[in-house]
Amino acid sequence: MFPHPPSSPDINPIEPVWHKLKKIIQALPHPPTTIPKLIKAVHTAWDALEILDIDKYVDTMSDKVQAILEANGGHTKF
Repeated sequence: MFPHPPSSPDINPIEPVWHKLKKIIQALPHPPTTIPKLIKAVHTAWDALEILDIDKYVDTMSDKVQAILEANGGHTKF
């Protein structure tokens, strides 16, 4: 388990990835209107993501955790 405050989506590396996925799907000329079409759109969007983009979010985790520890769990600027 990764120790972090339970309600901290801002430090969760998957959150910016979800944001990118949503932007890709919202930019489609014809948004999906059924569950199967949505699933296909998500798969296509996921395949369009660059591994380096995902890695950059994961790579910042140690700095974010260190800043949170230094702030004793309080607010800090990243």
